[in-house]
Amino acid sequence: MMLTTNVLESHVAQVSASATNEGFDYSIVSEPVAEDLRQRAELIRRGLKQTATTLIEIGQQLREAKDALGHGHLAPWLKAEFAWTERTAQSYMRVAEVFGDKTETVSILPAKLLYTLAAKSTPAEIVDDVVEQLEAGKTIDPRAVKAKIAAVRSQPLSSSDPDRCQEIRRASARAISPPDSALSGFSAVVLELIRRIKSKEVKRFAATSIAADELARAATFLAALADLKATSSSLEVSSN
Repeated sequence: MMLTTNVLESHVAQVSASATNEGFDYSIVSEPVAEDLRQRAELIRRGLKQTATTLIEIGQQLREAKDALGHGHLAPWLKAEFAWTERTAQSYMRVAEVFGDKTETVSILPAKLLYTLAAKSTPAEIVDDVVEQLEAGKTIDPRAVKAKIAAVRSQPLSSSDPDRCQEIRRASARAISPPDSALSGFSAVVLELIRRIKSKEVKRFAATSIAADELARAATFLAALADLKATSSSLEVSSN
């Protein structure tokens, strides 16, 4: 689950504008635990205003707060204290889980790269390679790392790795699952495109105002969607 651009800035603004301590019922825990949670909330708020390296500390605080709150209470606490969803908190906690013991090593990495590396869909070997390079004193090019991750993710998934397939399918569904009306419209457009292709009318549309790079992006998207559908089908067949 990767967060959007300028995530820290947007979250700081969101916390400042929307969060309220009065919205959470701290009576569900003992007073010492309640005070501990309030302090953690304040530490998290302060951390949001600092550098990307604080992401790990925020994630660790969130993980400990989750344990202290008990089952089912994290979501209302997050909403009251920060106006967050659990998905947002999970992004921080995932960074802490992956890099908690490597804080100093990854402290120079940009926040967005930390989120990308910590995502479950990012292969562990890429994460390990980045850490090894940092430990060796090498400079990391975020664009090169992201390109490598994108290249791996764009490859057809193998049904021999069902756990990764499942995670990527879930992440894709969370990221692009449109409402039914949008899905219906998309399906109609693709079906019309298929009809045109079958009738070999492609030259008729060469004068389109749509730029070549935009058409290429659409083709890439459709290819990725086809891989996703094919993988889903192969996994369903192998599980039956």
